Amino acid sequence: DETSVLFGVESCWEGLDAPGDTLKTLVMTRLPFAPPHSVTDARIHQLSNPTHGFREVLLPEMLLRLKQGAGRLIRSMTDTGVIAILDPRTIQKSYGRDIEYSLPSARIVRNPKAAVQFLDNAVR
Repeated sequence: DETSVLFGVESCWEGLDAPGDTLKTLVMTRLPFAPPHSVTDARIHQLSNPTHGFREVLLPEMLLRLKQGAGRLIRSMTDTGVIAILDPRTIQKSYGRDIEYSLPSARIVRNPKAAVQFLDNAVR
């Protein structure tokens, strides 16, 4: 049903296929950083400089998850939609540019009305 809403967590990042008009908006309330885990901690401690763990381990893993989430929305060259990332860190933190560059090329808006207008135009 095109009026349905699916609330998902990490399990929706992989294996969900929603082609065409099945999915028009992907809303992420938070950036998909992995929760603390002993394997991740061990990888960070193996670095030549463990203080770079965020940039060298945590951020790349989050960006991969983010791309996987975007891939739920954009499945083909003709798919359109809105990815709404509600986490303020996308504009407050220096890694906001990394987020922007990791996603498909698109118009970025900070105004919710502009996103709604995009969806209205895409439906017509």
